[in-house]
Amino acid sequence: MISLRCQTDVKREMKKMGLHCIEIEYGAVEILESINREQWEQLNKQLIRRGFELLGDDDSMRIENIKELIAERIHHDEGTFELNYADYLCEKLNCDYDHLCKLFSETYGIALEKYISEFKIEWIKELILYEDISLTEIARRFGYSGATQLSFLFRQMTGLTAGYFLQIKQQRRQLAHELANS
Repeated sequence: MISLRCQTDVKREMKKMGLHCIEIEYGAVEILESINREQWEQLNKQLIRRGFELLGDDDSMRIENIKELIAERIHHDEGTFELNYADYLCEKLNCDYDHLCKLFSETYGIALEKYISEFKIEWIKELILYEDISLTEIARRFGYSGATQLSFLFRQMTGLTAGYFLQIKQQRRQLAHELANS
């Protein structure tokens, strides 16, 4: 749960069940009451309908920690890639990288490195569409050698060019400008 909307949705579902949230933050919820297995399953069903899931075991928690750390690093790192992702995750989770990779691929059916690459590309799409930042700057921020390498990988992963997303951005701006002037 990263956004305020996510936190609000979880609080709403818990309130419906008569549960009182003491604290809700990045991936964790602390409630006042103890809940039995039936309540746990009921709450989980409600949250799954909203796109969430309760995690109870250590492996599930570790997977969520991996995803949160990747998101945090990609969203907030400004090109300071002193550590690669393997070292970063191992340092933060105090765990062997091979174990993390195996656990992740068994759970999601996708290699951890592929997940990281796909997550990065999704964030790059957001930057292209919604930020005033050049492809060269985006490439630098993500540790690529330049806009050419970024564009190549972008096309390889999405089947589309980064230029296509820049065109969409230009079209949106043009439409907004036309609407504002009409």
